[in-house]
Amino acid sequence: MKAKISEMLLAVSRDYIALGEDLEHKRQLLFGAVSAWNIACLPEQQRERALKKFMMAYRQANPTQTPQDYADVEEDMRQLVERKSATFPEVCSQIINADLREEGGELQVTVASVRV
Repeated sequence: MKAKISEMLLAVSRDYIALGEDLEHKRQLLFGAVSAWNIACLPEQQRERALKKFMMAYRQANPTQTPQDYADVEEDMRQLVERKSATFPEVCSQIINADLREEGGELQVTVASVRV
């Protein structure tokens, strides 16, 4: 049986998402993980530019964070991109929507994706 994109996304980012202090924070981390997943699906020569674009948007949306906060987010994103690329290199489905809920202490993710 073929794994679902949601299961693959969690395999790559479960520990990262679990850092969230509450469900809303975990959802924010999920959105970062989705962005990293989608960047990892790009041709390798386009990834750095896409990551820089993500970080510019992140800085605009989070203007009160410190330079260290930005550096930490960028490092997390780079690690997630690398983890996705190493774990599921053949999967090139862009995630267009994702949601997260907790059931019985377990993270449950649903995604909508398109194959590119």
